Amino acid sequence: MDENGYDVIVIGSGIGGLTAALELSGRGKKVLVLEQHYLLGGACTTYTRKGGYQFDAGVESISGLGDRGPVRHLLQNHNLDSRIVWLRNSYEYRHADKSFIIPDRWEAWGEQLMEQYPDHAADVQRFFTDCRLAFEETYQAFAPDRLTPYLPKTQEDFRQYPVRYAHLYPWLGRTWGQYLDAYLQSDEIKHQLSFLTTYVGDQGRDTPAQVMFALMGYFIDGGYRAQGGSGVLAEALVDKIREYGGEVKPRTDVKSIRVKLGKVIGVETVKGVLYRAPVVISNVDPRMTYEQLLDRSDVPDSVWGNVEALRPSMSLIVWTAALSRPFCSDRLTSVHGVKPHHLPLNDMIVEGYGYHSSAAKDPGLAPKDAGNVTINLRAKANAGKYAAMSPEQYAACKQELDEYCRGLLAAIDPVAAQHLVFSEVATPKSIHYYMRTYEGSIYSTVRDKQSGFPNYRTHIQGLYLTGAGVGYGPGIEAVVISGAETAELVYEALEEKHAVK
Repeated sequence: MDENGYDVIVIGSGIGGLTAALELSGRGKKVLVLEQHYLLGGACTTYTRKGGYQFDAGVESISGLGDRGPVRHLLQNHNLDSRIVWLRNSYEYRHADKSFIIPDRWEAWGEQLMEQYPDHAADVQRFFTDCRLAFEETYQAFAPDRLTPYLPKTQEDFRQYPVRYAHLYPWLGRTWGQYLDAYLQSDEIKHQLSFLTTYVGDQGRDTPAQVMFALMGYFIDGGYRAQGGSGVLAEALVDKIREYGGEVKPRTDVKSIRVKLGKVIGVETVKGVLYRAPVVISNVDPRMTYEQLLDRSDVPDSVWGNVEALRPSMSLIVWTAALSRPFCSDRLTSVHGVKPHHLPLNDMIVEGYGYHSSAAKDPGLAPKDAGNVTINLRAKANAGKYAAMSPEQYAACKQELDEYCRGLLAAIDPVAAQHLVFSEVATPKSIHYYMRTYEGSIYSTVRDKQSGFPNYRTHIQGLYLTGAGVGYGPGIEAVVISGAETAELVYEALEEKHAVK
């Protein structure tokens, strides 16, 4: 194989792409990962600002670290489980003038709700019992060390599936709202049990029930952050890929995926370097992959229609601030039901927000006796709108956002607000620039449920997709599964090709 020839090229170093690269390089394939940013890990990176303040690019909490969790299995299978120290997160839910600190134990959360809503105690008890069973059945498919769920294959498997997964099976294809309605009558309880839906998109109670069963793992097995920042996870995967002989190149922007006679032959960078491979895995947003990395002539009209139908997921306004004193709380806090506030320059109405301080949980992320804080405002994925503004208009929009978030900080922690060192604002335009997602969405484009588009395999031989826009959706746990499933398909294809030769 020539110097620029590889078995597999992975475009993008998000955790889905790194998982695929790790799995394939660990099985002896020559792998190259290309990343346009100087930091590796996509949203799972930690960056440093003046004074030694560190912030996470987007990942606040990671699930799938229980005994049967795929993230745990990924680390164990590659002897990385002892490399990372995990800090368990705690959560707070606020609605209007009520505040609820979520207990660390799943059962304790149920007990707290039963005390708060005694008239609904029986409903709550039944929900917490059955939801845990559905969660446990979800993870039976990963035992003992699988990264991808075992799906029924034989007739006997299909017959036993409804029995073996009695609490999960009836809710496949149904929504979290339908599940809640089947158990609970109180809207307040339903709101509280749904506050994490934004962790996996903008569907709210229309989020698939199966996705939410897994998300309840934040409270059953725990949601964690890596000590030293989320980038520690990406760094561990990159180091192992290199140990296996794979290559990972930051600051290498891919211009195009090269295709000949319907087959992938490699990729070309913006600097004109051609890397050759019979397989390319794109960890880039699916719509961006098709629209920016492929030649239009390589995409049939039928596929192009599906591409243009893809819509972006939600985006965020991300406000980060450095403090000369610690922040008041180490909990991940979601605030809902606040009086709507209109931000005219940004054409936004704020009805809720989230905030957290990574340094309050992990003091090493800020200078001694100092702190940091991040406030997230849900926003439309409209990077194009901000990109069309003049520099003066865009600066005014960011100033409006900065002033509003400073006001929120003053209400949350008045003392910290008096010790603000500096602040920064990221808009959908910022997210589009750094993460290369369509219109600056934070969870990639949304897979179409009816057509099943996009999927891991594409119409082009040798081109595969992975990450939040395919497979199981967003979140570190989901993209680990996505990367592993893509790797399985690629490995089988390469082995079959080798056997034919």
